Amino acid sequence: MRLPSSLSFLLDEAIDSPGADTFLMTLGARLVADGLPLAGGALTQAAPHP
Repeated sequence: MRLPSSLSFLLDEAIDSPGADTFLMTLGARLVADGLPLAGGALTQAAPHP
């Protein structure tokens, strides 16, 4: 089965991204290459309250 490049990236390659910035850049580029309109992206992480 042929998967879109963005889904293939998430399943096979995303774990090897050296950082969040590289992950978002690569995912964004693949989403655009797959024809999805992309205006921007953000990555947030919840921190536990002390």
